[in-house]
Amino acid sequence: MLQGIRQFHKRHFRQALREIFVSIFKYSRPINFDALIFFTFLKGSGIMHKHLQRRAFTLIELLVVIAIIGVLVGLLLPAVQQAREAARRASCVNKLKQMQLAVLNYESAKQEFPANSRSHDLFALIKSGNGSSRWGWRYILLPFHEEVNRHDTITQNIIATGGAGGYFPNFNAPELNNLVDAWVCPSDYFSTTPINGANTRAGSNYAACQGDRFNQSTQDQFWDNQGAFVSGFDCTGSAKWENNNCKRRSVRLKDITDGLSNTVALGEVRMGDGTLDSRAGGQGIVSGIGANSSPTECQDAIGSDGMYSGTAVRATHAIGRRGMDSQEASALFQTGMPPNYPRCGSGEYGRMLPGLSSYHQGGANTAMCDGSVTWISDTIECDVSSKRKKKNRTGPSIAGVMGALGTIHGGEVNQR
Repeated sequence: MLQGIRQFHKRHFRQALREIFVSIFKYSRPINFDALIFFTFLKGSGIMHKHLQRRAFTLIELLVVIAIIGVLVGLLLPAVQQAREAARRASCVNKLKQMQLAVLNYESAKQEFPANSRSHDLFALIKSGNGSSRWGWRYILLPFHEEVNRHDTITQNIIATGGAGGYFPNFNAPELNNLVDAWVCPSDYFSTTPINGANTRAGSNYAACQGDRFNQSTQDQFWDNQGAFVSGFDCTGSAKWENNNCKRRSVRLKDITDGLSNTVALGEVRMGDGTLDSRAGGQGIVSGIGANSSPTECQDAIGSDGMYSGTAVRATHAIGRRGMDSQEASALFQTGMPPNYPRCGSGEYGRMLPGLSSYHQGGANTAMCDGSVTWISDTIECDVSSKRKKKNRTGPSIAGVMGALGTIHGGEVNQR
């Protein structure tokens, strides 16, 4: 009999339930009492409960599901991070390209590249003593990438305060401290971080190419094999502003005889963070570094843990931290070393020109003089052992291919 009940259940259980509910809810026909009696029997015997009960997860099943989810997250997280970095890198490239377009717009209007210091635009102010000679090229470019209001505010402040800080810009002024979004690469997580509890001083991840030299300065000295950005006036010796003896100079497109697409104008730099960590934004002070040094001396000063020994360059004067200033470490880079090579300083102000650097894996982006953006790999051929002599030089760069990219008329292109 039990076997018969089971057979009936398998074949007619669903039909019996359907008959009951149709009779109750539709009132289309009398209740099927045979089905109702059988349904009651199944309920009382526990057979229906056996087939209708819901199974719960066991602890083992739950742990397996959690483990699978963890594995999937572990597999997907690197891909998500790579996608986010790709988006940040694309933003960095776009900002770099826009800045170089601003340089070319300036050149079209002024028939010369913007000067890194002692700008021709500010000649009257500087000569009268009402302005700083250290206003950098980024400040000069403000009107050419939709920052006219900021430029005008700063300029009015220079006139109103009689110099806004004397020899260098007054970095206590808020308009000199507020970040300019167009100057910041989102891949550099230090770029928007206050330094030593202070402001960010309108820092920038984009610097101008000064050439292939290792040491400063562009303010009073001029090398034949220089880069695209130089000082606007040479005031060496007895030459003075007030006597109109300073020699005016500039770089124009026609001066770049190595080819616009072969010459670097702008490039990425990691902002300094005031630490000794060479793997991040650190910059150590190395004794003996000077005009006749080689980049390897910075490499030799790093310990096995990636840290410089001794004292770090002051954070407020570290690489890229003063966006409006023409001071070398803040405004310039050189091509005498490959991207992301160790960078050190000769004093607390970090007066050594850094090379290209970025938080992108394997290299850094550069803007060429024709407006294109080019990726330069860490593995590019570059001689970092040769001394950078402090004297006039002509001919090919001593730093190899990397050095040649930074010079405007080294003649390397003609020797291919």
